[in-house]
Parts: sequence; C-alpha cells; structure tokens
Amino acid sequence: MALAVQTSRHRLASAPTTLADELDVDGFLTYLLDFRHCSPATTTAYRGDISSFLTWCREQGIDASPSTLNRQTLFRFVTSLAHLRPNTTRRRLHALGSWFRYLIELGAMRTNPAHGLPLPRRERKLRNFPDPDQVRRILDAAWTPAE
Repeated sequence: MALAVQTSRHRLASAPTTLADELDVDGFLTYLLDFRHCSPATTTAYRGDISSFLTWCREQGIDASPSTLNRQTLFRFVTSLAHLRPNTTRRRLHALGSWFRYLIELGAMRTNPAHGLPLPRRERKLRNFPDPDQVRRILDAAWTPAE
C-alpha cells in the first residue's frame, strides 16, 4: 500500500485541480488491483458502487468532496438504497468504507464516515434439495437389475 499512497500523496500535494483529482477513484481502483489483489470483478463492482454514490450526491445537491462527506450523508444514501437487496447495500457500503480508508491514507479525509455504520443483515439463500419425487426418479434411473 505504501507505494500507491506515496504516488497518490505526491499528486495531492500539488492541490487537486478537480473534484475527480481530490476523490482519486481511479487511484483507489488501481490500489485494489495492484496492492490488495482484488479481482477485476470486485474492482468493477466497487467502481459502480462509488459512481452510484457520487451520482446520488450530485442529484441531491450534496458536495461530495472528502472534507464535507459525513455520516448523515451516508445515512441518507443508505435510505435511498431501500429498494435494493441487503447484500447489494452491504457491498456498496463496504466499497465506500474501503474508498474512505484510502482517502484517509492520502490525507484527503480525517475520519471514515462509514466506520461503524450499521449494515443490513446478510441475506442467506436456502439450499435447494431434491424433492422426494426427484430422488425417486434419480434412483430409478441409476438402478440396474442384478445379473
């Protein structure tokens, strides 16, 4: 992580010119791939999760700069995710929490507004078991008469 943070810190040292520079989403995603060894699928999902949050902020008229983001903003964002499945909401909050930790390492944020935020209960899928009729058909198909 040290290398990624040093590279990004150097970039931030010369005052970010845009909000995108200040947020360093691309630097965070590179860090996930190169230093945390996350899968490309995870990185793609996190990109979408962060993009969704930033879009929501823009639509709500909320300043998304790291110095102004707070728990109240995240609570409002979580409320807007009520239509999503609990596991999707959990992943979005994990993505934001990881990104905020990255921004803290860069010195762009002081605290992580996602730290300790209550997460929805994890949704667990029930396993599918064959019903008695399916078991009977499987056994009938496998049965061979004794010679």
